[in-house]
Amino acid sequence: MLAFLPALRNWLAAADWPTAEAEITASRLLYGINGKAARPDFTFRYEWQGRIYSAQGYDLLDVYSTGGGIDHGAVLAAHPLGSRVQVLVNPERPGQAVLIRGTVGGLIVHSIPLLFFLLGLVGMFFTVITWRGWLDENTRHPLGRALRAAGGWLVQEKVLKPLFYVLIGSVILGLVVAGVVFENILLVLFAGMTAWTVWRASRPQPAGEAEDGQGESD
Repeated sequence: MLAFLPALRNWLAAADWPTAEAEITASRLLYGINGKAARPDFTFRYEWQGRIYSAQGYDLLDVYSTGGGIDHGAVLAAHPLGSRVQVLVNPERPGQAVLIRGTVGGLIVHSIPLLFFLLGLVGMFFTVITWRGWLDENTRHPLGRALRAAGGWLVQEKVLKPLFYVLIGSVILGLVVAGVVFENILLVLFAGMTAWTVWRASRPQPAGEAEDGQGESD
């Protein structure tokens, strides 16, 4: 979260950052740990309020990708050495500038820690109220009574079953979208395997099917 929040703040604020003309002085392609994912990287020089600055980077999110519809080589070719480009300048920190803000897909990658943070908050919440005894059957605490009532309603099959399918369907859809965006066939295959497993598990058992592999004995 400490890494994500400043990136989110800058990304949102960059929509209103002013621009300045810059000169590309160096460019390269940076590769990730697996040697496949990459991102373009530029060094450029620009003038802001009478001072000359030099900055390095491409976008605010610095996300490595295997493509996702972006041709990294074409990005480098479009900005050769000595070319002039418009860059976004952070008015609060003029030494920070980027060629583009970054894509929403890159922002989603940065927001993954938010999911674990929220799950941690949920776990902490129930740990505290359990420690305080608010979930005990004999407690009259309004929060505990409300949670017990909501829990009793939620565990009904007519509520829990559709909710489960909505959640697992969202996860499967998210895996497919991520697999397509980042051109990762493993994510798509995992989504398909998960969908097949859920479908098999949710099929009704044929009437008269023997349980535990036991048939009729003579």
